[in-house]
Amino acid sequence: MQLSSKIEELNIALAKSQHLYASYDYLRLSIASPKSIRGWADKYFSNMLVLGEVTNSYAFIAGKEDPVPGGLFCQKIFGPIRSWYCKCLKYYNVLGLDGLDRKACDVCQVEITSSQVRRYRMGYIELTYPIVHTWYLNGQSNYLYIVLAGLDPLKRTKYVTGLKSKDIHQIAYFLPVSQKCSFARTFSRNERNPDPFSTFEYTLATKKSGAKEQIKAGQRRVRVGAELLRCALEKIEQNYDKQIEKDRIRFGFARRVPTMVMEEGPKKPIPLEKYDWELKKPPTRYANDLKRIRILESFKATNSKLSWMILTVLPILPPTVRPIVSLGNGTIAISDLNQLYKDVLLANEHLQKFFFSFGDFSFFVSSAIVHLQKTVDRLIDNAKTKSPKKGKANNRPLKSLTESLEAKEGRFREGLLGKRVDYSARSVIIVGAGLQLNQCGLPYDIAVELFQPNLLRVIQSEIIGSKKVNLALATLIIKQRRLFVWKILEKIMRAKCIILNRAPTLHRFGVQAFTPVLVLGEAIQLHPSVCAGFNADFDGDQMAVHLPLYDITQLESRTMMLPMFNVLSPANGDVILKPTQDVVIGCHYITFALNSLNGESEKHFMSEVDVLIALKLKKIDLHSPILVRYFFNSFEVKIVRESLVFSDSTTVLSQVNIDLHKVFQANGSDLKCYLVTNIGIFIAYSIDKERYRIIELLLETTAGRVVFNSQCKTALEHR
Repeated sequence: MQLSSKIEELNIALAKSQHLYASYDYLRLSIASPKSIRGWADKYFSNMLVLGEVTNSYAFIAGKEDPVPGGLFCQKIFGPIRSWYCKCLKYYNVLGLDGLDRKACDVCQVEITSSQVRRYRMGYIELTYPIVHTWYLNGQSNYLYIVLAGLDPLKRTKYVTGLKSKDIHQIAYFLPVSQKCSFARTFSRNERNPDPFSTFEYTLATKKSGAKEQIKAGQRRVRVGAELLRCALEKIEQNYDKQIEKDRIRFGFARRVPTMVMEEGPKKPIPLEKYDWELKKPPTRYANDLKRIRILESFKATNSKLSWMILTVLPILPPTVRPIVSLGNGTIAISDLNQLYKDVLLANEHLQKFFFSFGDFSFFVSSAIVHLQKTVDRLIDNAKTKSPKKGKANNRPLKSLTESLEAKEGRFREGLLGKRVDYSARSVIIVGAGLQLNQCGLPYDIAVELFQPNLLRVIQSEIIGSKKVNLALATLIIKQRRLFVWKILEKIMRAKCIILNRAPTLHRFGVQAFTPVLVLGEAIQLHPSVCAGFNADFDGDQMAVHLPLYDITQLESRTMMLPMFNVLSPANGDVILKPTQDVVIGCHYITFALNSLNGESEKHFMSEVDVLIALKLKKIDLHSPILVRYFFNSFEVKIVRESLVFSDSTTVLSQVNIDLHKVFQANGSDLKCYLVTNIGIFIAYSIDKERYRIIELLLETTAGRVVFNSQCKTALEHR
């Protein structure tokens, strides 16, 4: 009931704080369409339309700090350098326009807004000729080959007989294809046909084919390289369902339809498309065929097109991501991406000039297309190209987009997931023997830094007596390490939860919340039972500490992220919160009993408290046998075959096998007697020869077992 009320309280708090609650279900990565790329950069204002196309390869005007119009740092495309200032200064220091209609200067066409837009506003390059994306051509899997190699076998003789993965690469880079491959380097269509994609004709691109002779002047248009691949992909994507259906049947798939036949027969036709497919043959023989079906189904599910793997529009990152910084001593630090973008723009300009000068697909045009393909490859993944672009200063390969994203130093792991945050700390972890499960020991120095704003506010208001006093005095009091600062800090920490994280965070148990307890030293103390979830041990591992600042995050941490709510793994149901080997050995050690070797009689105590006091005063040893007196409400036992049987089955002792060794009669009493058993001595009154009423027990145990029992009781009471 307590947990459900806390969760209900959390839901109410979330409903009241919609600005703190992000309603995102998932993040999807997909291929961007040319229209989407243009939409990222094109801007619509109340008075004009500003295109985001970058056409100039230069960044700044020579001798000035003004960006070149249409260049890589253009203010019209990426936003103003100074907030609320346009380039021509017709509008300057204009505030309050953020809530009105978006407006651009009618002279310089620069939007009047904050310069922060240069952090996320993008541009694009309209490529003169389509270019193959290197991830789908030169990656671990050649997706273009997988898709194109699976055309209908009835048309293979006309389209792709003998197509190999290498041939796709040869086509993209205008190299000769193998003699066995009839996949044309030239792709023709009838220019007089109003539907440009209704008539397709693949022709052989080898020397024997005579493809050029088949193209009549004024009637055919030559398609080569990436444009040929794009047209072939467009042919496949015209009907995904039909293509996937053919592939499944051809690759040996069969429908799996349940029997739905009744006495009168099925009442309506069974919709076969609702049922999955299954293989009749081992899938290892059809690895690429299976990949192709999965690729086609994925493209269909995400409403993506295969032709988007061929680039016609190239996006440009915001200027802040690829800065140019003056170092002050006359040198300038330039991001590698700017040089790579400049090479692409220059190659695109040269290709445009060659198209106008030499016509379609001369030697110069073909060379320019290949050069543009290679420059785009270097921009996307410079390290995997045959001749990577190197910097002039240090002669090292330039850092491309792929290197900026991947690995530990990439944008995701270092810049987004691994960035440093305020109100956090880091230290080595050690065992906290006296901690409860939901507690962690937080060093004083770390606690002072994490809770310093709260601490300063309390010291100013309660100790100094005024919130208007300079903070220097309150800071000086904290540095002097006064005793009352410790007490104030403990009071503040009682109502707070902190989050501990151990890298690498491979699953959700790598981030858990704890109630902090102030401790001395410089190491974070942790309960050993929670180490399995963190995959941590105490041989020098470090953990990061984070302080949730909002009340709603504190509530979520307290009701969902404590170790007591993370006992079972949601993946497989295994127990995550379990005793470690050290805990098991410790429990065995503390409950281990030694026999008395010197013949001394066992000491007896009136209660467990007396045992703990004697142990603390070192009057007894942890493993020495002792007798502890326990009082009971009288209950009846019966002797059956030299064992005690309890009449009340709810008694705790009724679950233990108690063997009777001997019965002694008390002096001066006919009824009182002592029952010597394997667990201790029972003091009882005789009812008859075989029945007794128990009133006390002198339990034979050890001081360690008493300590273990008291700790278990305390833990259960505070559960």
